[in-house]
Amino acid sequence: MEINSFIKQFEDTIADLPPDSIRPETDFKNLQQWDSLAMLSLLAKLDSEYNVTLTAEELNSCNNVMELYELVESKTQ
Repeated sequence: MEINSFIKQFEDTIADLPPDSIRPETDFKNLQQWDSLAMLSLLAKLDSEYNVTLTAEELNSCNNVMELYELVESKTQ
């Protein structure tokens, strides 16, 4: 897995996110589109796409997309 494909998956999962609007340093929890539905959609996508199950607490512990990527990557190995 690489960060650019992870970001593309992230953008495709969150409704109304413009393409190429996310960077590794983006604090996704401060996005206008971030809400409980976005969180559940992302958790479901991580499970189906990467076979990684995260808790809401684990997701909330990430401060940006890069930290989320690193967490997911650590659980795929």
